[in-house]
Amino acid sequence: MKTLVLVFHPDLNASTVNRRLAEAAEQLSEVTVKNMYQLYPEFKIDVAVEQAGLEKADRIVLQFPMYWYSSPALLKQWQDEVLEYGWAYGSSGNALKGKELLIAVSPGAPAKNYVRQVNFKYEVHDLLRPF
Repeated sequence: MKTLVLVFHPDLNASTVNRRLAEAAEQLSEVTVKNMYQLYPEFKIDVAVEQAGLEKADRIVLQFPMYWYSSPALLKQWQDEVLEYGWAYGSSGNALKGKELLIAVSPGAPAKNYVRQVNFKYEVHDLLRPF
């Protein structure tokens, strides 16, 4: 199974969790890891290249740190541009049909904070629901 890991971290070298996850994934066979902020520092995404990569993959992993209960800006832009109507969704948008999607997120705070009765009032899976 071909796996594509898209890492959306603005400073992967300064990261602890995301850097280690990416490094571990790079050691696996049939896994391609892409550092998206390194590829698109000016936020000029090559939509055709990204769509081609997604089409070749059986499993797609979006890896990112959680920022303000959401994703980094480049991931949001990537979603808006790459996952376009007629390609990824809509009546003829079936390019991703049958593919697995996984999310590898680092929330940045202890798990005990992500409960309904405590500080943040939401669990991590609630915050990731839009994905």
